[in-house]
Amino acid sequence: MTYVVVLIFVGICLQGLLTFYQVKSYQNAMRSLKGKGLLGVGYRRGVLRGGQILILSYDRNSRTINNCKTMRGITSFERFKTADDYIGLSLNEIKKLAILEDQKLNKPQKTRKDGSKKVAPQKRGALLQAVEAIETHMKKEQRQKLHEKRREQQVLAGMAVE
Repeated sequence: MTYVVVLIFVGICLQGLLTFYQVKSYQNAMRSLKGKGLLGVGYRRGVLRGGQILILSYDRNSRTINNCKTMRGITSFERFKTADDYIGLSLNEIKKLAILEDQKLNKPQKTRKDGSKKVAPQKRGALLQAVEAIETHMKKEQRQKLHEKRREQQVLAGMAVE
């Protein structure tokens, strides 16, 4: 009985240690991409099959993805790897790929006997989440620039009145 308790305790400690190293791997991947462009992060949880974390780096000047790192798998031994498939593609091209990936991920909806469709919750893949994060950041920047421009015009208009 005590051996079982000790084994369970050791297993929990080992899992905690491996999770710590996985978090360190995530931090290192984020740090390596920081400053190379806008970052978008997406994740997909896996219950019976492996999950995925994907980090995209978008270059504003070339308007393409300049780096991509992904971690897929079930175990805590997984580490981030560079995904060359997406590097050099535009955001629109990536979004089209992401939508196709999501269609594969989401099973077709089943029709009930009465003809109505059974609505299943739609899962968004890691790639689509990362693209949407970059798009959201770019829209936020555009709104801030527009707001600053309006503020400058108001200030100049206020000075002209005086």
